[in-house]
Amino acid sequence: MVTIRRIGFLVLAVAVLLGGLGLSARPALAANCTQWYTVQPGDTLYKIGVWYGVSWTYLAKINNIQNPNKIYYGQVLCVSTKGGSQPPPKPAPQTIPTFTIYSVVRNQEVTIYTHNFPPNLKFNVYMGPMHSKGIGGYSVGSFNSGKGGSFYAGPFAIPSALKGSYQIAIRAQNNGSGFFAYNWFYNNTATVK
Repeated sequence: MVTIRRIGFLVLAVAVLLGGLGLSARPALAANCTQWYTVQPGDTLYKIGVWYGVSWTYLAKINNIQNPNKIYYGQVLCVSTKGGSQPPPKPAPQTIPTFTIYSVVRNQEVTIYTHNFPPNLKFNVYMGPMHSKGIGGYSVGSFNSGKGGSFYAGPFAIPSALKGSYQIAIRAQNNGSGFFAYNWFYNNTATVK
């Protein structure tokens, strides 16, 4: 009987200690959570926020995360306190789309060659000044990734506002999944083979 009491006391002490350290399974601020997400390898609060249509600061706040750079595989996060809508399908963590510049016709157009693109997604293409990563740039078209992987896309017309620029940033992004890639090119006639 004394051993059972000691074990019970020890379990109670550990539970109080862990609760005091803030290691509870569900964060107190997320008590009204309507949707949960389990962190996968390679996830960041930013990526999770993109998938669920919320900001990383919102996720940090409702999950009482002091350091947004420290989330862990297997950690359960509240992603919504408002409704039960389902998120878009989560892309495979190892899929990192990139592209290279295939050809440029000075002040006219650029063609890209993709690498590791996820399948069946529409990517919008933007161009902007060098160092902008194409963020907030001029919309120059779109393409569908079809079977995914590697393929040519374009040509995309260089916007008149960027004609004469020495270097131009270009970006391809899918707003629903959060996938994006960017690169830059010299605005002179060239073809990479």
